[in-house]
Amino acid sequence: MGINTLTPRYLNLDNDSRIVAPQEMIDALNIRVSANQDGNQGVIKNIKGSTAAPYDVTPFLGENQVVGTYEHEGTNRLFVFVWNSNGHHSIYKIGQGESSFTMIIRSQQILMANSPLHIDAMMVSGKLFLYFTDGVNEPQKVNVDSGVAINSYPSFSESMVMKKAPDAPQVTWYNDTSRTTNELYGKSFQFAVQYVYRDGEVSAIGEYSANTVGLNTLSATDPSETYKNQYNKITLEIGTGTLGSGFGTSILEVRLFFRDVSTNTMFYIGEYTSTELFNGVDFFNDESYSVVSDSEFNKIQDAVPKVAQAQTISSNRLFYGNYKEGFDKANVSAVLSPVYGDKPENNLLKVESSIPAADITAKVSLNTEEMQGLLNGTDGIPTLVAFKFRRGTIHSFEERAMDLVKPSGSTFKSFTVSSSEAAEPNRYTSLSVQGTEYTHQVTLGATASYSAYNTALASSIDGTSIVCDLYAGSAWFNDNSNYSWKANFEEGTVTLDVNAVATSTGVDITFTPSSFIVSGTTATGKANVVLITQTVIRDYSSTLSGVFGATDAENIWSLFNLISNQSSASTTDSERTFKNGDNHSFGVVFEDSLGRATGVYEIGSLAVSQLADRTATQKGRVSVESTLTATGLDSSLLRYFYVYNGGSVVEDYTQYSAAEAFVIDNSKVDEAADSSILVALRTLQGTPDSYCATEQIDYTFTEGDELRILSYIDEDGVRLYPNNLVFEVEALRSVTEDEDILLDVGTMHDERRYGDFLVLKNENQADFGRTEIIGGTDLWKRHVVFEILTKKKGNATKIYRAVSGKYDVTAIGTTDSITEGNAWYKRRNVLMPTGLTSGGNAWSLTPESMYLESNQYYDRDRNSVGQLGGKPYAVINNEQEQERISSVTYSDAQLADSAQNNLSSFNNSLANFADYEMNYGGIYGLVDSSDSITLLQSDKVSRVPTSRNILSTGSGSQFVTQSTDILGLQQHYPVNAGINDDRTAFLKSNGVIYIVDVTRAKIVSFSSQGVKILSDNGISSYVESTCSSMLADADGYFVSIGQDRLNNEIIFSLQNMPLTNTKSLILSVGLDKFTTFVNYTSSYYGALGLRSFGFRKTASSEEIPVGQELGVNAVHGNFFGNQYDATITSVFNSNPTSRKVFNSIGVDATQSPSAALSTIDQEVAIPAGAFALKEGVYYSSVPREEGTSQFISLGEVASEADPSITFVNKVNRLPFRMGGDVYKLVGGTLTSLAGVTVDSVSSARVLTVTNGGSVTAGDTLAVKGEAVDGDPLRGAYAEVKVVFDTTSALELFALSAHTSESGLHNNSQQ
Repeated sequence: MGINTLTPRYLNLDNDSRIVAPQEMIDALNIRVSANQDGNQGVIKNIKGSTAAPYDVTPFLGENQVVGTYEHEGTNRLFVFVWNSNGHHSIYKIGQGESSFTMIIRSQQILMANSPLHIDAMMVSGKLFLYFTDGVNEPQKVNVDSGVAINSYPSFSESMVMKKAPDAPQVTWYNDTSRTTNELYGKSFQFAVQYVYRDGEVSAIGEYSANTVGLNTLSATDPSETYKNQYNKITLEIGTGTLGSGFGTSILEVRLFFRDVSTNTMFYIGEYTSTELFNGVDFFNDESYSVVSDSEFNKIQDAVPKVAQAQTISSNRLFYGNYKEGFDKANVSAVLSPVYGDKPENNLLKVESSIPAADITAKVSLNTEEMQGLLNGTDGIPTLVAFKFRRGTIHSFEERAMDLVKPSGSTFKSFTVSSSEAAEPNRYTSLSVQGTEYTHQVTLGATASYSAYNTALASSIDGTSIVCDLYAGSAWFNDNSNYSWKANFEEGTVTLDVNAVATSTGVDITFTPSSFIVSGTTATGKANVVLITQTVIRDYSSTLSGVFGATDAENIWSLFNLISNQSSASTTDSERTFKNGDNHSFGVVFEDSLGRATGVYEIGSLAVSQLADRTATQKGRVSVESTLTATGLDSSLLRYFYVYNGGSVVEDYTQYSAAEAFVIDNSKVDEAADSSILVALRTLQGTPDSYCATEQIDYTFTEGDELRILSYIDEDGVRLYPNNLVFEVEALRSVTEDEDILLDVGTMHDERRYGDFLVLKNENQADFGRTEIIGGTDLWKRHVVFEILTKKKGNATKIYRAVSGKYDVTAIGTTDSITEGNAWYKRRNVLMPTGLTSGGNAWSLTPESMYLESNQYYDRDRNSVGQLGGKPYAVINNEQEQERISSVTYSDAQLADSAQNNLSSFNNSLANFADYEMNYGGIYGLVDSSDSITLLQSDKVSRVPTSRNILSTGSGSQFVTQSTDILGLQQHYPVNAGINDDRTAFLKSNGVIYIVDVTRAKIVSFSSQGVKILSDNGISSYVESTCSSMLADADGYFVSIGQDRLNNEIIFSLQNMPLTNTKSLILSVGLDKFTTFVNYTSSYYGALGLRSFGFRKTASSEEIPVGQELGVNAVHGNFFGNQYDATITSVFNSNPTSRKVFNSIGVDATQSPSAALSTIDQEVAIPAGAFALKEGVYYSSVPREEGTSQFISLGEVASEADPSITFVNKVNRLPFRMGGDVYKLVGGTLTSLAGVTVDSVSSARVLTVTNGGSVTAGDTLAVKGEAVDGDPLRGAYAEVKVVFDTTSALELFALSAHTSESGLHNNSQQ
């Protein structure tokens, strides 16, 4: 019948052998169809082996597994991430031209699970950042070009994509006498901080400081220009508690911001170093500041997911899919109690000052000149003196050394400098002192003169002391001969003596170090020093005390950094309070270590009593105490802070005084009879002498307003606080000078007749009603202080704002104090009526300084209200940790020319997320496609445009347009396939995305050319059976996909767990066909240009994961150290309906193979030596099939004397084969006697055998004879398997078979 020629090129495992095409193979192993290499495209070759790619530094002790690779084509580097069971995870890299991997990072600050990583990269300012997520831990990133030593980078804060926003800075007001202007006057500020990290990220703007104003703004009691110029400097500080240990290393700089409370605008102040912030940054509000964008201002915190299953970088943004956010709801409650303070003295003086940095013993001059206006010679003067110290160091050198004293009091080892002992050289002591505050409050006796006041104040201060805490210290001694040692102190205190002297303008104060106590002492010294061991000062390690000798103090204090040398005096600080008569709602918010916040837990509300309902010592400002209880709290939540919703009753209010009250004389007016009460407001507004002639707290009528009398004085001048004296306000009426409408009461001077009047509904209140007014017996003239109140209407949206101060959750159960209420408690000059002057032509108003509530911080600006509190937080109904399985969130865009790394900025105030179809399951892969991202869900694949929209025309065609939306509409590919929850079951190569859907047993590709179900192209049966096995495996399975760019191939490894599968499937991209299997699998693949790498998971007992570079070993077929043959299996099936005899085969190859041929019921083998090379082709005849073997019975054994066996019967005439194998009859079955064969016939009953020792008398033996002549290999087709057992390169072009018509087949059907 002729020659049947095959040119095998690709796999077809699905079709019946009778219809497999000549170019198809039904199996292939470790071969490759060359793709235009060396001018022999299409030729089959065996595959080169792999070579170990070692690590330059061995991974840390323990189990190590590769969990991800990433190629950065821009810098020609391949990165390998190695998980370590002891938490010492590492990252290696290899570059072009390098043969081993170099460790670039090893850190315990990186979080990894033994779980696949999704890795992407972004170049920022010439440095490469790798972003990765494992679906278990926080999303993270590293700068692989940091240049920082291994184990020194990254810190925990650097490795997290989420950047914690800082706490609020410390804010302190000062008077700088060198300045002649004050740009802080009349304004209220809040300040905030933003971290700038070493890797270029910036945090969200942190929490705001409390609303702060200068005392001269808040308490407008002195209109002098001198007073206005006080409080002209704010110093902003940030201590280590706010910044954390990363400041100066991972956090390089800090940005400062301020919020103008009246305009609710945030401004950028500047960027500062750690040293600058440590020493304090002065703010004068005297520059042109840039406005912070709304998007940055409104960002409460970065909304980086807690965990994300999928990640990609596209359009210069970082995207996460299938992520977790939020926290499960806990059970939180609180006991809230108002705390009513005492009414402050109006003349309390607070003297504030600061200490010079360079020389603490230089006199500190307090200026008390403001005090002069308060001296009356009768009353005592309450005075508060406060000095603020920053942390610093006290140094003592040589003869200025300190005495170290034993607990018993005797001096300890030569650290005494006394009068009987000469000063010794080489001594040094250093004490590190915590920041603190010195306060001295005293009520001085009656002082008629200003100088007497200063003398009394200095006398009260002189001789006091202050104790500062130490946080470290050391002492060193060396006399260059007998001994040398150093002692270290862990903690302790230092005492400073305070001395004061009166001056003409105040008091000069000095501080002098006197003694100290240290503990936790350890020391090192020479071994021959008797009193000292190598680790502790013997017997004295618990406590040591020291005294300072008489020294030059400027040297001792040379490095003790304190605040600037300005000083001043002012009346006591006014503060915030919770509004009387209002109902106040509170909540609490918890946050994790990175600053992610929960929603607001509402913990209740409380009503603040009116002044009338409080005791005599409770007429002052109001704070709130809270004792928190929480159960079921998420363990990741570490801190909490309070939030405040403001008052729910009061919308607006004005507190001031009434001059007097009138009624309308109905006989003077041409209008309906009036029964109202008119309260004269000329104290507040409406006349040139009113308070609002210069201030702006004037009242505007609103329907429904009320007036409440807060207090008045009795005949003895005692202030009373009446209960429930409330009037309905009907109108605000302005009476002009030419109007005469009031009922005359007493002498009606002009000043009484005109101005603004409150029209009140007559409530017939005793002493304040119409009857008493008409009769002149009312009490409205008794220095009445009232409140005009506008109440809130309707249910306002609940927005809670943060209160400054944060607490560790370990403090839950203790009592916290909340002081930042919704009102200012401020000192105000209130005009009070004092009766008719002696001349009888004027009504006298006299100012009285008193504390009132106000919603204005600055009386001269009606708009100085502003919102109180910090950032806004909301209640989240049914709050819980959410797994947003089908959602995608994204970062801000990275700008090409910016050094700021924006990929950590996730601003949810911009709604930076999109929700997609949940019915298709979770998103377990995201792939960048330049103008879109591809969503790989469990059951579907779709495309989502980025910053673009896909529009459809009426004809059904689509086109792309630009869009301001970051994420567009989801466009599904027309195939039911996804990646389940297999985060490694996809790969993008040359613009094509390949996935493996294990559940549906499909391999699919997606590209601009459309969708292809690749597994339907000849390998569906293999994929189905393999996936079925994987799904049935109780230990699970693992899918990995790699690429070989050099050969334009895709590698699919479908593996059971543990990884026992030994084969991967190869797709030739050029042929668009699967061409072979290979005898290796990898957990992870990596590519570097045209180089390919494979990494296997290791057994847990192994320490180093196996990494190999593929296709570079000249030993062909050697993969991961094991040698394998190259094989192909094809089918000779020409004219498949005809039965043929297969006579010979030819193999057009460069090396001799072995072969096996089989039909439906026959099989023959051809050893390698049976092929003969003829004209470049290896030929062999096809042997006949082996026939059925015959057994010849030898009979019963009479005796055995190895090597001779004697039988009962004759055996010399039996037709058995010499050399045949001997069998023994056992229970009716012939069983082989291994190694026993017949050698010769010795006599009629005796045979000579090999290995006859196992035969015994009585055994029945038989010999297996030659097969009966076998049949030639015949059939409709023959499968041929060609095997090349070689380590060198080979090529194969074709297979051929010579066949003839089978004589046993009735082709004519006769």
